[in-house]
Amino acid sequence: MSESEQTTAPAQNRKPKRRRRKPRRRQSNWDLRQFQVPAVAGKWRFHDFDLPLPLMRAIHALGFEYCTPIQAEALAQTLLGGDVVGKAQTGTGKTAAFLISILAYFLEEEAPNGQKTGAPRALIVAPTRELALQIEKDAKALARFTEERRTIIDMFRADVLRPVAEAHAALGDVAAARRVYRLALDEGALNPNARPRARDLSATLTSMAVHGVRPDESLGARIREIREGLEAPW
Repeated sequence: MSESEQTTAPAQNRKPKRRRRKPRRRQSNWDLRQFQVPAVAGKWRFHDFDLPLPLMRAIHALGFEYCTPIQAEALAQTLLGGDVVGKAQTGTGKTAAFLISILAYFLEEEAPNGQKTGAPRALIVAPTRELALQIEKDAKALARFTEERRTIIDMFRADVLRPVAEAHAALGDVAAARRVYRLALDEGALNPNARPRARDLSATLTSMAVHGVRPDESLGARIREIREGLEAPW
């Protein structure tokens, strides 16, 4: 649906209806009166989707007012539990569309029965590390006023991979431990900031030593390659 095809009915009469759980205890004095956006024919406001207050506060802090066409079309479906396949130009807000849907679900729905604490509730797959980092940044910005902010992680960061490698080592699967340690080293080497990069790489090598995982020929070559390629000492 293009912008020209959008109806001109008042946006406030078209709010998607969905089951809501009881709101969490308010943690601030912020309310929607501080986020005034006039209704405009043919445009959807984020107000029109009855989003949780912490999410609306983050949207306000980011300076968003009206949805882009793909955001409006996607949110109208996903907030009701529908599936969406979308395609739009770069910069049209596709990332925000699916992140808002995910975060709204987290805030409104309890975790499924039987789900263990710490188990992931959403998985976002991106084709490049750069895009994955951008999605993580956007997710944390949208979740900044919620408890969910601390649960958003980049699954391929070295500090997430090291415990996996350590578990393999504890189980005696040294080959698997080496493979995961190599991933951790690769992730650490990609960090553009010298000090965190050095900390990541040192922590991974220390973990290998503590858990008795000695580099084989391939892993040793990778370690030397990383060392030689670093501009700053570590």
